[in-house]
Amino acid sequence: MAQAREDMKIENAVAIRTAIIKERADCMTKLDNELRLAKEVVEEKNREIEMYRMRTIALIEQGKHYKHTIDRLLGDFELKSEIQQTLMEKVRYHIHTLNPIVII
Repeated sequence: MAQAREDMKIENAVAIRTAIIKERADCMTKLDNELRLAKEVVEEKNREIEMYRMRTIALIEQGKHYKHTIDRLLGDFELKSEIQQTLMEKVRYHIHTLNPIVII
């Protein structure tokens, strides 16, 4: 009877140890899967960040191009405006010198 109790204790200890080992293995598998999934998510987010960084750079360059075009057009407009003003002054001058106003 004592031997049977001793054998049961040993079987119980082995069963507990086996259950602990199985639970540990299950936990490690679960953690490995969660870690793999987390790494995949991080990699995807890093790809998205890189894509948005490249898009931002492209948009900044496009903005610079538009600003340059606007500045050039404004410069042309200001030059045109100055030319028109100079021409108008010359026309006025010639009109006044050719047709003086007669004051009686």
